Amino acid sequence: MDGKLACEKMIQALDLDLYRVGQSKIFFRVGVLAHLEEERDMKISDLIVQFQARCHGLIARRGTSSPGVTGFTTPRYPSVCSPF
Repeated sequence: MDGKLACEKMIQALDLDLYRVGQSKIFFRVGVLAHLEEERDMKISDLIVQFQARCHGLIARRGTSSPGVTGFTTPRYPSVCSPF
C-alpha cells in the first residue's frame, strides 16, 4: 500500500475533514493538530491510570511478604520472652 493512501485511510477513520494531503506531508487546518494532540494525551493518561490501578490491585492481592510491613514483629530476645 502506498504511504499516501495509508495516511488518507487513517485520517478518514478519524473523521477529519479539515486536511489536505501533499506529496510527503499532511496539512491540517488551524486547531486540528492541537485537537489530535489533546485526544492523544487523554488516551495516554487513561492508559497510564489503568496500568497503575492494575499494578496496585495486583500488589494488594498478593499481600506482603516482608515481616516489617504487616505489623507482625518477632521478639528481639526470644529466650527472655519465651514462656518456657
